[in-house]
Amino acid sequence: MLNKPLTVNDLESIDPEFYNSLMWIKDNNIEECGLEMFFSVDKEILGEISTNDLKPGGGDIQVTEENKEEYIKLIAEWRLSRGVEEQTQAFFEGFNEVLPQQYLQYFDAKELEVMLCGMQEIDLGDWQRNTIYRHYTRTSKQIVWFWQVSGKQQDEHIYLPQ
Repeated sequence: MLNKPLTVNDLESIDPEFYNSLMWIKDNNIEECGLEMFFSVDKEILGEISTNDLKPGGGDIQVTEENKEEYIKLIAEWRLSRGVEEQTQAFFEGFNEVLPQQYLQYFDAKELEVMLCGMQEIDLGDWQRNTIYRHYTRTSKQIVWFWQVSGKQQDEHIYLPQ
């Protein structure tokens, strides 16, 4: 969304196991381990396996200590984009109808996440102090129930899953 290239680190929150596997490859000598990896990847769709080259002729290019950084970069890009290019493009087009791309240049990744997803932590005390009631009062039974269900006592925090 910010027109920044995808990186291996983007995988950490999306697929931690895959990310950890790539970090293992990065941190270890794969030639000593006897791993025979190539610049290609198998993908299963509805029981049918297809092989995709990560670069031209990738099925014939073995991953070595010298080229494993390139392999990690290419497989991370593949994992982040596999099979969702059309959906991603449709999402961007729809999103840019609401918020044109030129306005996104002012945000970094964390700011954009907060704008789209909100804060991950809610201060209930602050929320209660700043709530404006319409057709209700602070002591209306529905409001009292809401605060009881929402969270205990003033100044506690609720942590929302990411």
